[in-house]
Amino acid sequence: MGKINYLELLAKAERQSANRSSPLPAGEYDAAVTGAKFAISKAGNPYYQVELTVVSGEHKGRKAWKALTLTPASARLFFDQMAVLGLDEEFFDRVSSEPDAEERVCAELVGATCRFIAKDSATDYTEVRTLKAAA
Repeated sequence: MGKINYLELLAKAERQSANRSSPLPAGEYDAAVTGAKFAISKAGNPYYQVELTVVSGEHKGRKAWKALTLTPASARLFFDQMAVLGLDEEFFDRVSSEPDAEERVCAELVGATCRFIAKDSATDYTEVRTLKAAA
């Protein structure tokens, strides 16, 4: 027998893969924003897709995503959620006239910390209900 137990490592890799592809259990998670991108939805609404990485507990390293959509109807929620991530009204006042404002927002989001609430999901991804200030 060689020095490496390939079957044991393969079994561990399969368990990790299965764990990472299933939704996170419902609950609250401490997270960091590890990615953000700006896009326009099929309906024509601007939104930011925020990648959240769990930073503590048994699910450390797992990822979830939250779309923050900006429409007239969702404006208050959008700006409240952005404020949780450190981008307040003063920030948006400063960047609103910049030609690359959306890219600047994405860059500023990365590294922000928060808590997010995951809800029970019948889908194959984690549904993030809301963002809260970091604990």
